[in-house]
Amino acid sequence: MKEFDNGTYVPDSGIDISVMDALGGALNFTYRVMKPADGKWGGPLPDGTITGMIGEVARRNAHIAICEITITALRETVIDFTRPYFMESLTMVSTAPAEKNRAFAAFSPFSSTVWACLVISTVAIGPVLYLETLFLKRFLKKEFGPHHNLQDSSFNMFRSLVVQNNCLSEGYLAHKFTFLGWYLFCLNVLVLYSGTLTAVLVTPAFEKPIDYLTDLPEAVKKGATIATVGDSSFEMLFKEAKEGIYKEIWHLFNHKDRSQSFFPGPDEGFDRIIPKKVIFLNAQFNSRIRATQRGFSKFHIAKQSFYPQGYGLACFSGAPFMGKFNKMISYMTEGGLVMKWADDQVLKVALGRKNTEELDSGGPTPITLKHLQAAFIVLALGYAIAVLVLGTEIFWKTCSFVLGPVAEKS
Repeated sequence: MKEFDNGTYVPDSGIDISVMDALGGALNFTYRVMKPADGKWGGPLPDGTITGMIGEVARRNAHIAICEITITALRETVIDFTRPYFMESLTMVSTAPAEKNRAFAAFSPFSSTVWACLVISTVAIGPVLYLETLFLKRFLKKEFGPHHNLQDSSFNMFRSLVVQNNCLSEGYLAHKFTFLGWYLFCLNVLVLYSGTLTAVLVTPAFEKPIDYLTDLPEAVKKGATIATVGDSSFEMLFKEAKEGIYKEIWHLFNHKDRSQSFFPGPDEGFDRIIPKKVIFLNAQFNSRIRATQRGFSKFHIAKQSFYPQGYGLACFSGAPFMGKFNKMISYMTEGGLVMKWADDQVLKVALGRKNTEELDSGGPTPITLKHLQAAFIVLALGYAIAVLVLGTEIFWKTCSFVLGPVAEKS
């Protein structure tokens, strides 16, 4: 809606405007748009005052009010509603889940238990092969065939696991079956690892999103703020809850500083989702529109929707045009016009966004140094251990050279 310097407003888009234009065209009337002084949807308060758009209609300062106004029993005590022209639900909007740290992506194909089993199997196969050789030579009197020491057996079994040639010869039939079992094991492990690793590296992994109301307590513990539109039916839903998840969520709002949890409208809420780590509870369709306007990929709209509600036109009590309005709204909803207008609004915003930014081309992402940090960390660790062992060997040789002559003289 556009505001001019003289204080008048001209609507330019939205389902509500399409509904009003259709009603005006069919029933031959024009309308002028105004905003309530307090800028609220409003409703009756315990002290008897009536706020927002509902108050303007109840006092007959306006004939009707339409702006995604939820039909509630409390509001119907002071005004009348037409039949619903749009059915809506609430949802949760949060920052799009961040990509997980890929520093150790090279280890992600297997769980820690699998890695532990692989290490144990690799360490054990060398001694098994060595003991097998000793058994054949000493107990079965098999004097022919090669004899491999423990170091050679362990190292060559590890070579097989990392797709290197095995330099050991199979002089015994038992060795051949041992090698066969180990080779098949290595083949199975390598196929599973390489295939899974490729998928892991090219497909981004993201943190767990906020999809359900039960996720909110944990999110608050991590520093998120729960928010919604203040003085609206959304706030009253949680405020009036006597028990259950709605009551639990009501206590998660920031009641010490209402400005942090209750905003004048959806735009103010969306503007704080990313910079302030806000989880905004808002109408589903309204959220789709505003997320698309700001870049849909920046936000996450929860899978769960709740509190189904109907939007209606608020009219002053006993309004004579209610019957005709209801009849026309029936035609529009039953004919699918309102749903078409909703889809058109999303498409219009999406196309406008497309013209102002480059869209993601999609497809697999290239493997970068960030994905292979773990491989380089392992390489650096290997070099560090090698240097440490080299220093130890030099120190040991030096000590042996110095202490050797002294021991001989003594």
